[in-house]
Amino acid sequence: MNNDTASAKHHFGVWLIFFCLLGTSMRGLAQSWNWAVGPTMTQFDFVNSKGVPFSHMRPSSGLMLDLTRRSAFLDTVRLFSSTSQRALFFRNHPQFSQILSHGFWGLGVNYQQLNAVGDVQQMAFSYQTDYLGALLYGGMHVHLLKQWELGLSAVFLPAYLWNGNQLVQNQYVALAADEQFNHWKFLGGYQIHLMHPISSQFRAFVQIRQLSSLWSPKTPSGTLDMRSTSISFGISFNR
Repeated sequence: MNNDTASAKHHFGVWLIFFCLLGTSMRGLAQSWNWAVGPTMTQFDFVNSKGVPFSHMRPSSGLMLDLTRRSAFLDTVRLFSSTSQRALFFRNHPQFSQILSHGFWGLGVNYQQLNAVGDVQQMAFSYQTDYLGALLYGGMHVHLLKQWELGLSAVFLPAYLWNGNQLVQNQYVALAADEQFNHWKFLGGYQIHLMHPISSQFRAFVQIRQLSSLWSPKTPSGTLDMRSTSISFGISFNR
């Protein structure tokens, strides 16, 4: 195991423990389960060991799917019905309570295909990868007219290669042993969602997510970064 891979796994463990503890401490707040699916477009940015970018890669499409649990930072309806010291504090600080009531965070699982194509001197090639990861996000939302909700959140996604192949001419090469792919990928970015209720418990939403590689390890062949943009449609179920 190289140092970059070990460091990546260490960071993933720290983040996972942190959000598990956070979820335990906030399990009494308003929650919803969100399921989303849609296409994603990925750009591979490769720079060789001499610092020269490889310009023959082109974006390619894939599939994105995630299942998350979303929780409010502060459930004012439930809190203000209580007589606890915590409820008294937030009653005495209405502006602070109002800000927190518009905040949310989420934790879940994500599957996405990060693919790319290219050609060099009339020799075509492509990369087809399947990544599984833990999706972490947090942000704020505002209520618009006619029950519409607009939200913006920061996203952190550690993911690991589940399956991957490279097609060069008429030959497939497995990526499981390729040092550019067989380690934790850390992606970060943001997402914007627009949501509207369709019943008392269900809401439909559309979401745009932009992610880029973080802390990409340097290998003897160079550095590979990924940038993905996805547009997904989903259903939110309120508990």
